[in-house]
Amino acid sequence: MNTLSVPNAPSLGLRGAGSPPPFDVTDFEYACQILGGKYFWPLNPEHPSNRFLIEDIAHSLANQARWGGWINDLKTGEPLHYSVAQHSVHVADLTNVSRGAVSALLAKQGYVIDWEKIPSPAGRGLMHDATEAYLIDIPRPIKGELGDYYAIEKRLDRKIMQVFDIPVTPAIDAVVKWVDNAMIFWERDALVGQPELPYLNENMHPGTSIYEVIPDFRPWSAAEAKQRFIEKFYEIKRFHGDFVPTEYAGRGYGVKIAA
Repeated sequence: MNTLSVPNAPSLGLRGAGSPPPFDVTDFEYACQILGGKYFWPLNPEHPSNRFLIEDIAHSLANQARWGGWINDLKTGEPLHYSVAQHSVHVADLTNVSRGAVSALLAKQGYVIDWEKIPSPAGRGLMHDATEAYLIDIPRPIKGELGDYYAIEKRLDRKIMQVFDIPVTPAIDAVVKWVDNAMIFWERDALVGQPELPYLNENMHPGTSIYEVIPDFRPWSAAEAKQRFIEKFYEIKRFHGDFVPTEYAGRGYGVKIAA
């Protein structure tokens, strides 16, 4: 058995308050150091020493760039910071205020959703990429080539949703997935640039721009993204996801249905 001597166990988050060292672990080589000196076992969501804190998730996602870091000012080509945390806040808001519109689009595909019987999708929208706080944001084409990555991600996702009491149903996931996929096109057009050749699924482009959908859109700093992510989490919890974000109220933003 490997023995790790921890001088201040409570601050490291390895054991409960007042637990004295030494702290014995048998799988320390699988632990990652995270915010505040804590350790986390991403391959084992049920590890007894894991601590899931919304501040930690917000911090990591706020530092991580979407699109593998290829975000840029399309006029100058200069780099911009657009984070997974900001993306998640936008997905949360859009799944919330546009759930009716997205449901109508899904209904055309035979997927009928009755929101009178299903919780708000806002929490799932905010936390849909929460696993990336511990597993890192990896571009989709690469994920499928990483062996058990999807199984690892699914286990961790299930645990995070359980810890934070986030409602998850097939209907909620369908709406979040639609918005998440639409965000790829909106973000690409505004922050990455047009591809040399159209995407294979270019016909899935929602047909609007990010500036028509998200009010006052601009990339946030990492610090602002972290703060907004945390605030959105508690806002969703306070109102159970059933609210209209102030910046959207009466302004006509959100997912549009083509006539």
